[in-house]
Formats: sequence, C-alpha cells, structure tokens
Amino acid sequence: MIKSGSFFLRFIAAILDAFIGYTIAFIISKIGQSIGLSGNHIPEKVELGVASQSYFELFANAFTQHFSSLQFLAVILNLAIIAYFLRTKGATIGKLILGLKVIDIRSRPQLSYGQIFFRETIGKLLSSILMIGYLMALFTKNKRALHDFLAKTRVIKIED
Repeated sequence: MIKSGSFFLRFIAAILDAFIGYTIAFIISKIGQSIGLSGNHIPEKVELGVASQSYFELFANAFTQHFSSLQFLAVILNLAIIAYFLRTKGATIGKLILGLKVIDIRSRPQLSYGQIFFRETIGKLLSSILMIGYLMALFTKNKRALHDFLAKTRVIKIED
C-alpha cells in the first residue's frame, strides 16, 4: 500500500530545500561581489518557511529595481536543480533525505518538465497565498497540497 508523505516530513523537507536554495544564492552573491557585480539584495539568512517562498520572493522582486542579475541566476540555478532531481530521482534533495517521493497521480513513470515547472512555480505561488494551499495537506485525502492538485502529483513515503 502506498503511504502519503506526512505534512510534518514535507515541511522539514521544504526547510532543507530552502536552506539549499539560500546557500546557492549566498554563494552566487559572494562570487558576484568578488568580481564586482552587485548582489546586495540576495538574502543572507535562512528564514524558516516553505522552500518555494525564497524564489517566489525573488521572482516578485524581478519587477522592481532591486532585482539583480545575480538573484536571477540564483533563481534559475535553484529551479534547474529542483527540476533535475524531481525528473531523475522523483524528489528534491530534502525529500530524498527524508524518504519522500513526488509521483504523478496518473501513474506516469516520471514527472514531465512542464509538470515540474508548473508545480514548482505557479502551483507553489498559489499555495503560498495565506499558506492555505500548503495547509490543505493537513486535511485532504492523500495529504495533497494545492500545488499537488494543480500539477496532478502526490508526495509519498518510500518504504524501506
């Protein structure tokens, strides 16, 4: 029987993924600053929250004068890493560490890049509104959040 990934494990995985995303942004910022590029607006502290918020905040800043090319590079690199791991391993690094996997509810063998992009950008942006989309995982069958419903995915616990 397939067991859904718990809200708690998903939350911890999101924190791990956020830490990885902030680390990437920090490294890119420091490299950029060392060669004279501006990267002053890349966050240098990790705030507990959902991993996706970090790059959604950066996307939101893209439409202001505070968005730097270094932030854009950090966003793209982070999304590329997430897409690579979801496509090849079925999980982000945080989910892999905690024994979780993202699957297609239509029984497809792996997630498509379009499905991954939609889930990780638009789906999670919508889930972030008042956090209601994330909290849905506490109350829905199979522990699915809004972005899971929109992208036709489900997070499961991998049995050892």
